[in-house]
Amino acid sequence: MARITGGEGKGRHLVNAPKSRPTPARAREALFNILAPELPDAFFCEAFAGGGSIGVEALLRGAKTAVLIDISFGAVRSIRQNLERTGFNHLERETWRNNVGQSAIVWQQDFYKASRHPLPFGEVDVCFLDPPWSDVSFVELFQAIADCVWWKPDSLIVLEHPFRVPAPDLPGFETSDRRRYGDVAFTMWRKENSHL
Repeated sequence: MARITGGEGKGRHLVNAPKSRPTPARAREALFNILAPELPDAFFCEAFAGGGSIGVEALLRGAKTAVLIDISFGAVRSIRQNLERTGFNHLERETWRNNVGQSAIVWQQDFYKASRHPLPFGEVDVCFLDPPWSDVSFVELFQAIADCVWWKPDSLIVLEHPFRVPAPDLPGFETSDRRRYGDVAFTMWRKENSHL
């Protein structure tokens, strides 16, 4: 089971989605140390969310809204359970809210198709993507990230990937950080302001 490494629910265990590969605890903690300045009042997005543990923890660490996206119904069910475990109540459709006004949106959708259209829930400040490594074409994924229409100037995009798969510089983005924790690597891109 994934475990919340900080914020309101520190130490709480979350449900893993079927066939998912949760981010190791050491890497999660390091990731959130990096993201800490980005999270207060942020609109956070987790694509290929699995059980949504990164998005849920982002909320518990101060994000205002999180949209949790996965194509699998099993993953969506796990996300719902994790929101309930961390104090979120179901309002309508796939909207959830807690008692301090933070909200979560659970969206059963394919990232590749959805990324071609404006995100209907708001502008993304931070997006975390952790695709199933054995089932994804990283070349296709890098292109989808570059072409995604959800980003605004200064959006931060974080990809978790095997350290043996190098992540390229993307046109229109500044590569802001690269980290490795065992077999796990994080590459972070910052969307550039094309009007400057």
